[in-house]
Amino acid sequence: MGYAKANELLLFNAKITARQAEATGLVSEVFPENTFAAETAKRVQAMAQLPVKSLVYSKELIRGRERKLLHEVNVNESDRLNERWQSEDCMNAIAKFFSRKK
Repeated sequence: MGYAKANELLLFNAKITARQAEATGLVSEVFPENTFAAETAKRVQAMAQLPVKSLVYSKELIRGRERKLLHEVNVNESDRLNERWQSEDCMNAIAKFFSRKK
């Protein structure tokens, strides 16, 4: 998924279909609702047969270098969220939400 589509989703609360999520690489596969339970159960069973340590080590090799950066980003996001929760914008948005007619 490119920056433009990601920003559209994150910043403007845009919605996409499951097929669009698959096409953009947000999800790896989409199943029809009527076969979802059976397909996921089959895949979980297959995954459960894989060697656990190999999966753990492979995942660490793939993602381990990113962990420090992800933790730094998480701290920055938390700081920004704390700031935003205390802002006048947030208070106004909450007041507007509760004043909506039902």
